[in-house]
This record gives sequence, C-alpha cells and structure tokens, in this order.
Amino acid sequence: MLIRVSVVSSTGSFACGLEVVTGDGKTHNVRIFEEKDATFQVSHTYNSPGNYSILVDGKGFIRGLKSTPPCSGTKSVAVAVATTTTSTSTQPSCIAASDEYRSIDCPAGTVGKIVQKRSYSCPGPVASGWSTQSTDCKAVTTGVNPAAPVGRTPPAPAPSSAPTSRPASRPTVGE
Repeated sequence: MLIRVSVVSSTGSFACGLEVVTGDGKTHNVRIFEEKDATFQVSHTYNSPGNYSILVDGKGFIRGLKSTPPCSGTKSVAVAVATTTTSTSTQPSCIAASDEYRSIDCPAGTVGKIVQKRSYSCPGPVASGWSTQSTDCKAVTTGVNPAAPVGRTPPAPAPSSAPTSRPASRPTVGE
C-alpha cells in the first residue's frame, strides 16, 4: 500500500520531521527539506486483513546537520485491508476521510469569515486543495452612530491634522 502525504508550508520553505504510524505496530520516519510544498509516499505492506488507522504526526529527529524539528499538525485516516479471492496476498481498500472545513478571516478593512473545504478521495487517500465554500465579508462602515435619536443629525467630527491612510491589504494564505 502506498500512503501519500502532502505537507504545506505557510512560510514557503521548511525542514521538519514526520512519523507515519500504520496501525499495525510499525512506523515510518520521514525528514522533509523543501523550499515549497511537499508530497511524499511511504510504502507499507499489511500482513493480515483488517481495519487500520494511519496516523501522521510531527516528530523531531536529531541527526547532526540533518536534524529537524517536528512538523506541526496531525492527521489520521482509516483504511480497510481485505483478502482477495484470487490470491493469498492482501489487497488494500481505501476509506477516504470526511471532508474538512475551516474558517479564515476576511481581508483587512472587512469583517466576517471565509469558509473553505478540503475533500479526500481514493486511492490514497489523497487530499484536495482548499476550496472556498462561502464568503461573508462586508466592508467596515464608520461614522454612523446607531444610538443617535431618529431625526437628529449627529455632530460632525472634529477636524484632524493627522494624515489619513488606508489599511494595507493583507495577503490570503492558502494551503
């Protein structure tokens, strides 16, 4: 069985370690040194049919110049391994993980949330990229006093000698 893992860096480059626990008492250690997002595969053979939980978790390694801190994050997925009727070897069967959802902040100068979704598919399981499901961003309004009585004009703001500036746009970081 090939276990594919995708790692995404929010800083653009990374060096970190992962441990892949296959659910049958075996582990695979992986050190990653990348300048961008990385995808790697671990080959594993299950000796008997059954349901297994594969866990990928950050783990640091001390190896001189190739030492790495642990990658952040943990992911678990269930797989079912069945025996085929035509041979005595085990044939892996994939059970894709449930969809994941996350909520991120709207860009500067707006309020609300952006909801994103990531799906998993077989074989693998393999994760899709994050896709936007809904955007509830609204411009921030200023100068309106909701507590002012109806029919009365609120007082004008005092003149200011401070220069006006627009907030810098904030990039959206995706995985």
